[in-house]
Amino acid sequence: MIHARPGDQQRHLPRAYQLRLRDLVRHPTAGVPSRACRGRALVRLAQTPYGRSLYAIGESPRAARLVGISVRAYPLLAFAGAGLVARAAGVVLAARAAGATADNGTTMLFPALAAVFLGATAIRPGRFNVFGTVFGVALVAVSVSGLTLAGAADWVNPVFNGAALAVAVGLSTLLRRQAGRGGD
Repeated sequence: MIHARPGDQQRHLPRAYQLRLRDLVRHPTAGVPSRACRGRALVRLAQTPYGRSLYAIGESPRAARLVGISVRAYPLLAFAGAGLVARAAGVVLAARAAGATADNGTTMLFPALAAVFLGATAIRPGRFNVFGTVFGVALVAVSVSGLTLAGAADWVNPVFNGAALAVAVGLSTLLRRQAGRGGD
């Protein structure tokens, strides 16, 4: 009978095939602020009066005004907060690129918009939401990575992102109209 000690099975494998716990929990440094922002946005939008007020303004500004919600102040605060998050993302991008130019993030615009609008069609059809956006980001990233690995030409990725954006905006608009009519 052979008794093996813990780790004996992996000792004779090449280093590339050895599985360690630290390899499973490793994550990119830029992912930490992303997870923090995603969690905070989810809680803030779903669990606070501020977030519910934003949803109410998005659904019907007139009804929100009649209930007493400041239809001008809440979106202004939302855009200011989005600006702060964009500023932090710009700092992270500049740090990762070790420099900055005026067009550093322009290649990320189409995929981001496509992901947001795809998210509005995925989880809660017709409504923009955090989980839907995460789903949209994953879908766009996996699709673009698949095209790159398949050896697609350089022009295919921007065309795919534009087509995904057009389809997502069309679907989101259609679902929003159907929700407004009561699903008839």
